[in-house]
Amino acid sequence: MTATLTQETATEATPVRTDERSRSSAQLESSKGDLASRLYFVVSGVFFLGACLAGFVWAASVMSPGVVSLAEANAKLAPHGNLLPVAWNIAVYGWLSSAAFGAILYIVPRLTGTPLRFGEILALNALAWAGLVGVGALTVAAGFGRPLWLLEYPAPLHLAMAASSLVVLVSVMLSILTRVEQRLYPSLWYFVAALMWLPAALTLGSLPIYAGIGQAIQGAFVAQYVLGLWLFVVGTGVAYYVLPKETGCPLYSRRLAQLSLWGFAIFWGLAGGARLVFSPASGAYQSVSIAFAISATVPLLATVANVTKSLKGTWPQVATSPVVRWMTTGVVLLLLYTVLLPISVLRSVNQITGLTGAGYGIERVLLFGVVGSWLFGCAYFALPRITGRLWGYPRVIDWQLGLFVAGLLTVAIAEIVGGAVQGFLANSGAAQAFPVSSGKAWETIAGPQRWFAGMATLGWAAMAVSAVSALSNGIKTLIGGEPGFVETVSLPEEAASVRPQAEVVPEEARRRLVEPVMLPLASAATVVVVVYSASRILLAVQRYGSKAHATAVALAMAGVVLGVASLLAAGRRLSSGVAAGVLIVGVLAVVGGGAFAQWRLKAAEEVASGETAAGTSVTVSLTAQNIAFDKSSLEVPAGAAVSLAFENKDPLEHNFSVYRDEQMKNPVFQGSLQGQGSITYSFVAPSEQGTYYFFCDVHPTMKGIFRVA
Repeated sequence: MTATLTQETATEATPVRTDERSRSSAQLESSKGDLASRLYFVVSGVFFLGACLAGFVWAASVMSPGVVSLAEANAKLAPHGNLLPVAWNIAVYGWLSSAAFGAILYIVPRLTGTPLRFGEILALNALAWAGLVGVGALTVAAGFGRPLWLLEYPAPLHLAMAASSLVVLVSVMLSILTRVEQRLYPSLWYFVAALMWLPAALTLGSLPIYAGIGQAIQGAFVAQYVLGLWLFVVGTGVAYYVLPKETGCPLYSRRLAQLSLWGFAIFWGLAGGARLVFSPASGAYQSVSIAFAISATVPLLATVANVTKSLKGTWPQVATSPVVRWMTTGVVLLLLYTVLLPISVLRSVNQITGLTGAGYGIERVLLFGVVGSWLFGCAYFALPRITGRLWGYPRVIDWQLGLFVAGLLTVAIAEIVGGAVQGFLANSGAAQAFPVSSGKAWETIAGPQRWFAGMATLGWAAMAVSAVSALSNGIKTLIGGEPGFVETVSLPEEAASVRPQAEVVPEEARRRLVEPVMLPLASAATVVVVVYSASRILLAVQRYGSKAHATAVALAMAGVVLGVASLLAAGRRLSSGVAAGVLIVGVLAVVGGGAFAQWRLKAAEEVASGETAAGTSVTVSLTAQNIAFDKSSLEVPAGAAVSLAFENKDPLEHNFSVYRDEQMKNPVFQGSLQGQGSITYSFVAPSEQGTYYFFCDVHPTMKGIFRVA
């Protein structure tokens, strides 16, 4: 059945009060799932305050080391360098993840019409999650964390957190399998996908699979999943439920929501490698990651379009509904993040902002600004309905929103602009052969950072005040709020009309097996194949073309996805068969192209190995000193196996790379970065005789001619 949308709220001055209760509402009230949801929201508020306080103390310690001397006074408990990862982990796992669980447990039974199973266990699970996050934060503060962003907790704790998230997944899946509502609303797809990705990411990040740069790649991949495929996907599902329910207007496009989810699944995971630009990671891996990060803007824009179109005609409610104000704030900040993301991953930008705090600032816009705003909006929507009470301090909601946004933007601007200034100063010193690791040159870089740290301190203070106001409002509502809300449960409807169609699969089988189980598994397998195929295509384009060509192909693929998604979303009368046909053709095209690209790459490897076997071996040497190479030219035989003994005498990192052109667009070989010391690069010289060029990728003024005879 398809339930109609009912307006549940009015203005703050005239709240809706009703004694009517549907059968589904009575069932939901008897469920103890709402108790777990309430606990998760309370835990979330406590951790939000903790994250703000940790961030405040960290920024203050950078601004005034003599005032906040944590490194000396509390070295065994919370040394200065550990406070930043503590703040990030409390925010991601304590605040945002707890709120995400609370939102899921509130929304799912209202979309399925079936109470959640294991209500008491879910409530205990909320407390267990809080305990795991708290113990992990103390462990990191004490100096026992791991050196991977968002994976600093010891592996056993992450595995326990994965098990805790699986408890929520099982309860949600049972509710879906026994649902009353026939159709799966888009939010359910987002929640199920996110609940599958989170334990998979935490488990993968806990396994000792790789070491060195391999471990860094593993960490970047997992962190990207936690940021986007867990938190942002849940936040999007929340927005797709709360906005239609609060405004009374339907979701603009079900198809666009589903295609956006596919876009996240395909592009988002590998985009994490963009954090490793100019690292010892493979140049091809870096190029693919950059291309995927740029392509990820497609599902982001699709989400912005779907939400804004859903708000069409309801903008006056921004002035009357605090929930709509919170949700709209998240949409605006999502548009800002969509602009910042493709710029931040470019190599030219990374050369300046890499290894600075600028990346943290951009990610903070997504996590705190977008996901945080949407989850706050959900909390302000859900808690009165769970408790049956009005908010204790309605005006405080707007005060909190203002403080939260002002503090967030202050911290983000301080990190982004401060990182850019740090990068410019460091690159300027490197270009002039001035070491920047000590002495006056280091003071030149570190000095301005104190001003930006002071700016961040004010931002964290504003967010801490907003956290106190949110907690106070929540406690007042839970223990002393005026009775007012009695919830009427209904399903938010999409704009597209539902037309009866002939059943290809029996209704019961489709509802119980195909939609909740088989379709997600088939979708996950398809995503893996499509992602692998797309990566093969981009690697082949880079090998036979250039990095610029690979980026252009990635953008073209993203444009096609956006165009098809727009057509499918706009075509309200388009049948499901036509939509499925378009998707199947697209998947087959990518998989076929990936198979062909893999064949070409394999053939090239065989040719290269043959040339190496038939050719000669040659050893050459090269030294980097004072931001210059000691040789202006090198010569090797065509097809020879080259061993280049590289010595770096500078305190700065250098590398050795060979290109077919002076513009550094078509690489032959790219060596990993090397600090002060020696390394031997091994590669096969081109089989074609001619003039090539070698560079240091970090300092392009270091160059020479590479002749192949």
